[in-house]
Amino acid sequence: MRGGCKSILICLLSAGLALAGACWSAAQMDEPATIKDSKKRLDKLRIMYTDDHPEVIRLQEHLRKMKTREAEKKAEERAKDPKQVQGISEDFKSSQSFE
Repeated sequence: MRGGCKSILICLLSAGLALAGACWSAAQMDEPATIKDSKKRLDKLRIMYTDDHPEVIRLQEHLRKMKTREAEKKAEERAKDPKQVQGISEDFKSSQSFE
């Protein structure tokens, strides 16, 4: 009987580890699509885990990459449209006048 209990226990542990692995893989593939969503998810993770947790670290890196991409995209858009840059400086000048 003891041998049967051991094999059942091994089966249960194996199934649990397989399920945990599947959940971990699904969590890694489920990247938030927006910076706002990433920040919300990071806040939720920080309630459960420390900043040293692999999922928190992974999401922080994902968020950093998203912010970098967004900044690069905005810079490219500004570079393509010189009027936009000129308009910004004209808006600034008008906001600084005391007339």
